[in-house]
Amino acid sequence: MSRNRCVDDNKPGPAQIKHYADRARDGTGLIVSEGVFIDWTGCGWQYTPVMITDDHAAAWKKVTDAVHEAGGKMFLQAWHPGRCAHDEMPIAKEHKAQVLAPSAIKANAGEYRDLPGQPGHTANVHAIEDPKTVIETYRHACILAKKAGFDGVELLAQGGYLPQQFLNSRANKRTDRYGGTVENRCRFILETIDAIAKVFDGPDAICVKICPTDYLNDSVVDFGEMKETYTYLINEMVKLRGYDPVLDFGKLVKFPGSPSKLMANNDYTVGEADRLIKEGKLDMIAIARPFIYNPVSNPLSKDSQYKLT
Repeated sequence: MSRNRCVDDNKPGPAQIKHYADRARDGTGLIVSEGVFIDWTGCGWQYTPVMITDDHAAAWKKVTDAVHEAGGKMFLQAWHPGRCAHDEMPIAKEHKAQVLAPSAIKANAGEYRDLPGQPGHTANVHAIEDPKTVIETYRHACILAKKAGFDGVELLAQGGYLPQQFLNSRANKRTDRYGGTVENRCRFILETIDAIAKVFDGPDAICVKICPTDYLNDSVVDFGEMKETYTYLINEMVKLRGYDPVLDFGKLVKFPGSPSKLMANNDYTVGEADRLIKEGKLDMIAIARPFIYNPVSNPLSKDSQYKLT
């Protein structure tokens, strides 16, 4: 869930420390951070958090320390928007940051209220010359995340952002090893997972957030491509053992003897979550919006009338 409150060089401060510690205090199983940009090339909004320098890691360490002190665990959500950005935004101009994507193709979406006329995503998109350089950027951000005390990383691979752009044949027209076939279009995500896994000594501390039926930020594809792409991707990720898939394709993930767990989210009530977990249909359910805007209503609180068991 995106927030825009890091006013000190895009670093978290006292407000963020309190925000996350409040939500860890009553026994929350796992907190995933707001989206955190991994590079200035993928930073499109003022006051959004980043994980780029040691100073950013040091600021986030104060957040994770507070969460751990409250008994919680916390993952960093690693975010690169790719073509879903605008090079005329003040923060992009300040850092002379280009908008990068698998191919130089504009995303037909977006609205930038800070720019005259409130335009959509920029048409000034630069094709990534070597995807391995961006994978290295993810790895560097995750090294900083580990230094900052995060217990793991969630790779944001939906919403029409960079990892999903590699999956999408409408956004990815590459003719090298990262484009064309399903196997090639999935390569970027799989190699990024491998790079992050080396930082955290294995894949068990890695989540990958996907949404096969996504339509945000010009990400929609036809059913055939969606089915073929995510069937291949999920099967490959399950082989890595550390992946928590989302929603669809459950039978590919949750089966007798599976090494992976299935986590879902989308307007579940506490009662529905309790029932589905007891029935063995899901392993984990994320309850985000009400938990974010009102920690007092935490359904896991010892003072709550509702309980997840």
